[in-house]
Amino acid sequence: MTRVQRRNADESRKLLLDAAERQFAMHGYDGVSMRMIASDAAISLGLLTYHFPTKEQLFEMVIARRADELNHVRRQAFDALRTSSIHDIMDAFSRPIVDALTGPDRGWHFYARLLAVMGRDPRWAALVTSHFLVSVNEGIERLIAAEPRLDLDSASEAFSYAISVFTGTFAVSGSDALNYLPTSSQKDLRAAYPTMLDFIVGGIEKIAHRREVTPPPVRGKAKAAKVPSARKAQSKAEEGRTVSGSAKRTSKAVTEAG
Repeated sequence: MTRVQRRNADESRKLLLDAAERQFAMHGYDGVSMRMIASDAAISLGLLTYHFPTKEQLFEMVIARRADELNHVRRQAFDALRTSSIHDIMDAFSRPIVDALTGPDRGWHFYARLLAVMGRDPRWAALVTSHFLVSVNEGIERLIAAEPRLDLDSASEAFSYAISVFTGTFAVSGSDALNYLPTSSQKDLRAAYPTMLDFIVGGIEKIAHRREVTPPPVRGKAKAAKVPSARKAQSKAEEGRTVSGSAKRTSKAVTEAG
């Protein structure tokens, strides 16, 4: 393949990915056909299937393309941190998507909506999560290091809530990510971002404080009177269910955060 042919092929792939991104964001996976995507890109169906033989493969590439870019910027932001405050950690994780959404590439608006919608679909949640798990896990680890009152369970819970706020705000609509906020905030996403960030940071600090004032019960050796054997068995069973439930919540929180 010559240099010109390679450039033309790259341009065709970009046009097809952009068109697929728009169509999937507006109509969902099931509401889009390969023919619709080819028509949107003004490229023949044959050329589309040459680059992306199946709709599922095309969809996976749509998710991966911007995820790789976003994760790269997040890693740079984490590495550049001079302090380890909750505010700075959440800003390093969240600001890259704000910068993308306020930049010249309008495709990011479709992508944000696509993630919000497909992330709730059981068929695609694992795929979406897999592309962001590394940066999410780094954010959670940094939160735990910055705030000793947080453990894996509570930090994952906090991160999950934080991402839900940002995702819900940025992806309300494919055309206007802030169309449900006050008119003054609609004019500038950057103007609304500091308030959202403060809200998130306050929530995480509240979760940490809650753990401090209501520490988990200490499971030590029992003193005083003997406990009947039946009650001992019941107590141990309830304790086992508590630990199991905590582990399940941690796993769920990490998955939702992706």
